[in-house]
Amino acid sequence: MNRKKLISLFWKRFFYTLVVLVLLITAGYVGYITTISYYKGTGQYDSVKTNDDNQLIQAKAEEVSKNLIFSVNNDTGKIDRLLLEVFHTKTLSMTYVRIPATTQYTMSRGLYEQIVTTNPDAPQTVTISNMFSYFNESSVFDYTVLILNEMLGADASYYTVMAKSDFDTIYGKKEIKASYKQELSSLVSEEKYTKYITNYYSKIQTNLPLNKKLIYVPYFIKLNAADIKFEMLEGNKVGNYYAIDSKKAHTQIQKIIYFVKK
Repeated sequence: MNRKKLISLFWKRFFYTLVVLVLLITAGYVGYITTISYYKGTGQYDSVKTNDDNQLIQAKAEEVSKNLIFSVNNDTGKIDRLLLEVFHTKTLSMTYVRIPATTQYTMSRGLYEQIVTTNPDAPQTVTISNMFSYFNESSVFDYTVLILNEMLGADASYYTVMAKSDFDTIYGKKEIKASYKQELSSLVSEEKYTKYITNYYSKIQTNLPLNKKLIYVPYFIKLNAADIKFEMLEGNKVGNYYAIDSKKAHTQIQKIIYFVKK
């Protein structure tokens, strides 16, 4: 076979391979778009949206309140602290579970498929402190709560977002700060407590309407600061991150919610 025929054969095979490669890539892309369109069309992921306000998380006032409280550092644009506040209105007891902002969590396939339909660039393994880099500001806390619900094995009743400066005036590392306890002790009537919460609402972001938050006033006013406890979410530090022990953490949260004595 002469040189010209060899060159001709080479280019024919090269173009054939290139065409096949382009067809495979095109088929894969079309398949992806078709799959996403199918899931959206069938409403398989409609369970993510739970109210008419286009929010992902439905806030509710419950007998056992589970409030996820975020501290956001406006200078860094990151979540720097996080607490799960569990308040029992019947027993008038409150427990705060500290969740390190460095916690890394890998979503289940099902949850990730729900999220990636509207956030295709979101990773399956996320770090709590970096949530603003995964989601739009308008929906970042809805998605974060959705992920935390799975991580903790329990659904939050609602969430609260505070500036770091406000958060730090209330919460120490392992207890409520003394100055805040003193402030609460001065709220001796429902009228004063209602006024306090109304003012508090002007400083925070939350998905729980004020009128629903005020349902808790008769219970808050009876809460003894001595009955407020702090716990660390079960897990271990791994390098620069915190890894939860899912089995132990789920048991821990369930015991707190259902008031099971340890």
